[in-house]
Amino acid sequence: MTPFDKDVQDQLVTETRPELPFDENVAVVDPLELAHRQLKDATERENRLNAEIAALRRLVGGHEDKMARMRRTIADYHEREQQMAGTINRDIGRSLVDVDRVLQRQPRVYPTGLGGVGHCDCTMDRASLIQRVVRTLRGGPGD
Repeated sequence: MTPFDKDVQDQLVTETRPELPFDENVAVVDPLELAHRQLKDATERENRLNAEIAALRRLVGGHEDKMARMRRTIADYHEREQQMAGTINRDIGRSLVDVDRVLQRQPRVYPTGLGGVGHCDCTMDRASLIQRVVRTLRGGPGD
C-alpha cells in the first residue's frame, strides 16, 4: 500500500467511524464490572448499617434492663414506704390511746411541760394536747 492509499484509507475510516475525543478523566468500565462494584459497595454499606443497628439494639436493651430494675426498685421502695406508714400510723394510734387513757384520769386542763425543763407552765385543753402529741410523734414542730 502506498502512502497515498494509506491516507485515503485513514480518511475513509475516520469518515465512517468518527473518533471520539479522548478524556482521561472518563474511564471505560465494563457494565458487568460496574454492577459488581456497586453490589459490593451496597453490601458493605448494609453490613455497616446492620452493625450500627445491632449496637443500638444492645444500647437500648441495656437501658431497658436498667429501666426495668429501676421500676422494680421504685416499686419496692413504695411498698416499704406503705408498710412504714402503716407502722407509724399504728404506733401513733397506740400512743394516742395511751395518752387518752392517761388524760381521762386527769383534770380538764393539762400542763404543757411535755418536753421537760424550759417549757412554760401554761395549760391547754385536751384536744390541743392531743394535737401536740400527734405532731411530736410524726416529727413535726410542737406548739
